[in-house]
Order: sequence, then C-alpha cells, then structure tokens
Amino acid sequence: MLHTEALLTIYGRLPALTRTSSPAVRLVAEDAATALIADLLHWLQAQGTDPGTALDRAQKRFEAAQAGA
Repeated sequence: MLHTEALLTIYGRLPALTRTSSPAVRLVAEDAATALIADLLHWLQAQGTDPGTALDRAQKRFEAAQAGA
C-alpha cells in the first residue's frame, strides 16, 4: 500500500490521510485514486490491452491478497 500512497502523491492529488482524517479529506483521496485508476485504464487501452481484462486480473489479485491477510 505504500506504493499506492507514493504514486498518488506523485500524481499530485493525495492529501495527508490518516485514520482520523475528515470525511472530506477521505473523499478527496478516494477521488484521486479513482482518477488514477481511470487514467491507467486509458493508458492500457492506448497500449492495445483490454482494460476489462486488466481490471479482472487486478480484482483477483486484490481478493487473493485479502484472503492471505
């Protein structure tokens, strides 16, 4: 998850986010993550990769990590 925070910081939209962050700050962080995902999907499509397939693989990887946690 540190990679994600670093990437969002580089992306320039991540506010300081902690467990006690306000709902508004959390919403901004969620919006930044959503925008990043959308941009990655556009990039994948431009590279000739099916974004839906990439999303499916990402979801499986996420679920496997959750199951192992």
